[in-house]
Amino acid sequence: MLSFETVNYIDRACTGGEAFSMLLPRGWEFSGGIRWSPDEVMMPAALAFELSGTDVTLQALPGKAFFWTDLMQVRARYPIGAGYLGAVVCPPLDVADLIRSVILPSARPEATGLKIIDERSLGRATAPYAGLDFKDCGSSSMEAYRMHVEYEMGDRRAEEEIFCTIADYRFDVPVGNHGFGYIFWMVDDIFSFSAEKGKLDGPRDILQAVMSSIRLSPQWLEKYQRIKRYLKDRQVFRQSSLRQISRDVDAFSGPDAGAVMPLLARRQSIYRLIADNLGDGAALGEYYDPVQQICVRLPDGYDHAWADGSGEYLLSNDGNLVPDGSFTEIWKRMERIRLESQKPEPPAAWA
Repeated sequence: MLSFETVNYIDRACTGGEAFSMLLPRGWEFSGGIRWSPDEVMMPAALAFELSGTDVTLQALPGKAFFWTDLMQVRARYPIGAGYLGAVVCPPLDVADLIRSVILPSARPEATGLKIIDERSLGRATAPYAGLDFKDCGSSSMEAYRMHVEYEMGDRRAEEEIFCTIADYRFDVPVGNHGFGYIFWMVDDIFSFSAEKGKLDGPRDILQAVMSSIRLSPQWLEKYQRIKRYLKDRQVFRQSSLRQISRDVDAFSGPDAGAVMPLLARRQSIYRLIADNLGDGAALGEYYDPVQQICVRLPDGYDHAWADGSGEYLLSNDGNLVPDGSFTEIWKRMERIRLESQKPEPPAAWA
């Protein structure tokens, strides 16, 4: 038997409303939620949570914004490692160097003996979801990556699959008779799946279902976009608390709910892309929840699937579970709509 419950995370640190929801396998532990760092005005908030099972850990890691230019006057004033408009000054890195020098040292400072097992692109997009912030840039693109690594962690060998997106926004700035480039580039949507070596493959279908289930609140995303614009325009983060900023921003004009829907759709497509490329041959079933009237992706291989009104799901091969009236008053049978093979398509542009 396998069951999931729904976690509805409330952003109590700032907005006071629901930020996201996701499925949590019964018996797993959830911690974290949203990390706010208002001094990082390019990316002041990010998913930052951890789900821990018996052998496997899923983490959402905060992203980072960077800046680079070939204009030497700016580089002389802002050397590598300095802050510039809410970003860290750093030349663009390829994904392997980024994971080696930025992501893993922050997330796994005690790891040694890093070995890259596999590295691949999951596709490239030409309309990054952060476009509201860089409407006037000359060009922009975003690419998703997957990297499989191994390393020593104390007295054991660990393996980890890391997914991320890298987006860049390029501006051409005329100076005298020359043109110089400004680049803001960001690593985001960082998800890690880690376990002791040899134990990562077991629960892949569960991890896929969890990853597919992450849903950002459009109301939270719209408020976040307004807060981000407010922070960048006013640079007030050192004078105000997060809750005060949240109250102040209600009177500040910014993108409306309709404007953020393409950003929301892009985020959800990224989570789905990660789930599909985590599977490598596993399969999920897509089921219809008659209580909430939504479709959910759950591990396949079970004869019975049930939903209740609280966002909990139960999968079972036990026919004796079905039957009594008290059970069926609360739990409603879900019909499988289709079986989805998780063999991903070859990397291609994605929407």
